[in-house]
Amino acid sequence: MNAKEIIRVNNLKKHNFRNNILIATTCLLVLLLSIACPTTMARSRSDAPKSLTSDQFMSLLRTQLHLTEDQETQIRPGIETDFKQRENIMADLGKNRENQKALKAELQNLQKSTEASVGPFMTNEQFEKFKTLYEEKIPKRPQEGGQTGRNRRNRS
Repeated sequence: MNAKEIIRVNNLKKHNFRNNILIATTCLLVLLLSIACPTTMARSRSDAPKSLTSDQFMSLLRTQLHLTEDQETQIRPGIETDFKQRENIMADLGKNRENQKALKAELQNLQKSTEASVGPFMTNEQFEKFKTLYEEKIPKRPQEGGQTGRNRRNRS
């Protein structure tokens, strides 16, 4: 081999080495991202998290509001009623876009009713935190596929 051929072979080796390093780095980055953010990388709409159940919401209230056993016993029926009525409202009105104003109005009425039924059993501080948790955790509109979803806080 002459000097030109040796230089050309060395340049090809360098080029192939750089490409291999780039490919390996990209694969490593994708792997690390999938490990670090599995919900972001793998989640689709069909396997999005389900809405809270009334029991899960009560558990959240118990821990976040530091409810006593008496408070929990007094509040639970109002929360369970809210969840049942919300499910019915979503099933009846959440099916098409034409009903969105009615859906919003019904859900607002339900929220007021729920606040009225559970509020008397809470301190002012607990009640304010309850309203915040309700806004953040309780679905405001149906998701695609008929499942309920979460809405950003939308205070009027």
